Amino acid sequence: MFHQLARCSFLFSALTFVIVSQTCGEVLSQEPATEPQAQAPSPEAKLPEPATATKAPESPPALHSRIDALLKQSQFGPVAEVAEDSTFARRVYLDLIGRIPTVEELKAFLSNSAPEKRQLLVDELLARPDFNRHMAVTFDLMLMERRGGKHVKPDEFRQYLEESFQQNKSYLQLSKEILAADGTAEKNRPAAAFYLERDVAPDLLTREIGRVFFGVDLQCAQCHNHPNIDDYHQEDYYGLQAFIVRASLFQPDKKKPAVIAENAVGEASFESVFTSRASMTGPRVLGGEELVEVSLKPGERYQVAPAKNVRPIPKESRFEKLAEMTTAQPSAAFNRNIANRLWAHMLGRGLVHPVDLHHSGNPPSHPELLNLISEDFVARKYDVKSYLREIALSEVYQRSSRLQVSAASLEETRKQVAALEAKAEEEFDKSYKADELVETATQKLDAAFAEMKPFQAEIEKTHKAIEGAMKVRDAAIAKVDPAKKATAEKVRLHQLLVNAHQRVKIASEALKEDKELAATVTVVQNKETAMAAEVEKLKAAEAAAVAALTTAEEALKATHVASDAAVAAAVPIEEKVRTLRTEQIATRKVAADHREAAALATNKANELKSLIEYGELQQKIAALQKEIPIAKTALQSNTAQMPTLEKALLEKTSAMTAAQQATAAAQKVVQESETVLQKHQATEALLKDSLNKLVEAAKNLEGENPLAAAKTEIQTSLTTTEAAVKSMQAQVAQQKNDLTAKTATVATATTELKVADDALKAQQQLVKKLEAELASKESELQKSQASLEAMEGKIVTQSSKRMNASGLSQLTPEQLGWSVLVATGQRDRVRVAEAAKLNKATPLTEADLKDPAKVAAREAEIDTATYATLSKNVATFVKLFGATAGQPQNDFFATAEQALFFANGNELSAWLAPSGGNLTDRLIKNEDPKSLAQELYLSVFCRPPTELEIKDVTDYLNARTDAKPAAVQELAWALITSAEFRFQY
Repeated sequence: MFHQLARCSFLFSALTFVIVSQTCGEVLSQEPATEPQAQAPSPEAKLPEPATATKAPESPPALHSRIDALLKQSQFGPVAEVAEDSTFARRVYLDLIGRIPTVEELKAFLSNSAPEKRQLLVDELLARPDFNRHMAVTFDLMLMERRGGKHVKPDEFRQYLEESFQQNKSYLQLSKEILAADGTAEKNRPAAAFYLERDVAPDLLTREIGRVFFGVDLQCAQCHNHPNIDDYHQEDYYGLQAFIVRASLFQPDKKKPAVIAENAVGEASFESVFTSRASMTGPRVLGGEELVEVSLKPGERYQVAPAKNVRPIPKESRFEKLAEMTTAQPSAAFNRNIANRLWAHMLGRGLVHPVDLHHSGNPPSHPELLNLISEDFVARKYDVKSYLREIALSEVYQRSSRLQVSAASLEETRKQVAALEAKAEEEFDKSYKADELVETATQKLDAAFAEMKPFQAEIEKTHKAIEGAMKVRDAAIAKVDPAKKATAEKVRLHQLLVNAHQRVKIASEALKEDKELAATVTVVQNKETAMAAEVEKLKAAEAAAVAALTTAEEALKATHVASDAAVAAAVPIEEKVRTLRTEQIATRKVAADHREAAALATNKANELKSLIEYGELQQKIAALQKEIPIAKTALQSNTAQMPTLEKALLEKTSAMTAAQQATAAAQKVVQESETVLQKHQATEALLKDSLNKLVEAAKNLEGENPLAAAKTEIQTSLTTTEAAVKSMQAQVAQQKNDLTAKTATVATATTELKVADDALKAQQQLVKKLEAELASKESELQKSQASLEAMEGKIVTQSSKRMNASGLSQLTPEQLGWSVLVATGQRDRVRVAEAAKLNKATPLTEADLKDPAKVAAREAEIDTATYATLSKNVATFVKLFGATAGQPQNDFFATAEQALFFANGNELSAWLAPSGGNLTDRLIKNEDPKSLAQELYLSVFCRPPTELEIKDVTDYLNARTDAKPAAVQELAWALITSAEFRFQY
């Protein structure tokens, strides 16, 4: 199927590296590659079932059977056949363990004749540790989009994911752990990467939680309702943000890990920059109910109150509620999102695509199927592994990417289009009416919210009063304790003086003569009396402080009573607001359902229009293909007449020229004769005049006429001249007659020449017209064929969207890296080396080798060591072929760095250098070009080569007999760097 791409890369392998990005239409419409008959899928492979899967009559069919049955009900247009075993093997290896099969694995599968071999392969791959690793990579890309390293190392998060899949942890449990993680639990800290690597930024997290967990990108609903998507509203954005608006990154000591802290206050309020509509919403997950919170008064809100370098802990945590409300009773949006994302992982595109744009304007291609797989995923307790197994066993997953496009029944399809367009118009009309109800519901909600504001203001007022009373109470407490301590201390000191006074007095009475001792008694007594007065003052001050504290506590109790009353008064209106918000959301759902129905009808109508256009183009091309030969025949026939007409014109032109020449000659003769005649006539006139004058002169002469002789001579000359004149006149007349005849000949020749010229020009114009008509038809044919090809590509794309054929999707950098390592044989070489190290360090005993569990454990050790060693090489592919952190990771792009890596990179050159039984080492030892080509294509493309590809390989090797190792390396390089290798199909 991709022989043209492989050949292109192969032919230019010594010159440059080119990555060809093919559209689905360009690639999928290729002629199928020829595979040996033994490798065609068996009939049982169409819907693979376990060999022992005999179900009780009451048991429902397996999910994969229900998927295919449901798809058949809604199929239209061309449908691809089941893919060959080799294509299926490559596809399922890439999807389930993230790499292509080794050539040994592929050969083993192709040689297996068991009818259930596809199901057995799926089960085997799902049981491998590679599945857990690949799922860790897949979910890491989905959840983190290559973010990581600032607070949680990417490897730690992937390890957490891998261990989760090893434990077959449900997606629901995984989501709960990630959404609930605050980074404080050391054991579960990697789960907090989702929040921490986004710096707990509320706006970013609002978008990311919506995208990743609910399939909606609410970014453009932050400042206003989404301008292009009717279903995305500010209430949705801020309802989600309300869970995290109070959270923040807490890291007072940069030497200690950051965690998430949360305040007990902070609301998600908003105002549209377009309409100035302002409102507020409580926490609400998409598709769920709004959280009803306990109203905590100041002083009751924290388990640990905020303080410098102290992480606050609220009594009621919205942050914790996000995980609970998302996973306790998962919404339809949550379920549809993950079912669709996993479907996209296996099929290359989601039923809703892009996967994070679920809305009525972008409806699922198969709504019933999305409902089916969502409900089934929930029923199987969010078990990712078993769900992927069912998809892999479905016929739709196993379809080929080759599609033979055919036209539909035009008249019947036109009727369907008309019905669908009418349906779309009807649904749009209903959505407009529903939008009016939405507007009414919004107005009611806004009115209730306005009605609630005074109650909220009163609650806020009472809370401020409580805070004020608490300050007074706290100030009173601050005075009572010191007063009590001061009083107690004075009482203690006073008691000491009393005791001292008593002892000194006793001593003084015993020693009455001691005047100094008597004076001391007086001093002590005075001090006792003075301190007694101080004690009374302190007791009075203490009593006053206690009384002030009692008054402050009574005042505080009064503020609580007022606050409770304000909260109680607000409950009905708050409930009204929640009820109206629920009604608003319900009416929006009705409008969205109608828009979705309209969009579905429109999409199907457009797809059917493509089939109609394709059929009309086919008809047009067929008509042109019939008309063009007829036009060519007419052109040839009329062109063939041109030489005869051109010859006739040439003859007439020659005749015309001869006649003109003859006429000109006759004209000249007449002119010459007339000149002679004129001379003769002039002589005649002169002679006559001379004769007349001579006669007159003779009359005047006397005697014998002396002029008689002269007269005779003149008379003789005159007679001769007269005769000459008559003769010349006759000759001129004759010559004029001849000139007249020749002039008539010229006129005839002129007429005949014009006729011939007109006939030739007419024929020339006819030929030009026929040439123009032929050129126009040929041009129209070319345009129509180009349009047909483009339309074919469009239909193929639509068919891929409708799951009638497998589509194209680029390999992730990880898949590409591991597949290159497998294709070149580098993975096997490293695995052998790691096995040797382990077997040398801790060799298995003979008893161990007989224990399947210990052998399997050793194999797992070898795989782990191999994975760790080669991960550094795969990291290079991630760096070159991965998108920027935080950007979509599934878009194809090509860069100069990628080209240079393949063209000049030391890694690929080293992997292709013949050594240790790697790909090129095996190929060089193969003396049969056909067998070499088979091994090459199975190793790299996971399919046998076509006859054309075998010929290309053979011709290239024959041209490089003096440098076979270099030629083999170039062949392997060409295939690995081709577009076919970089895409999944």
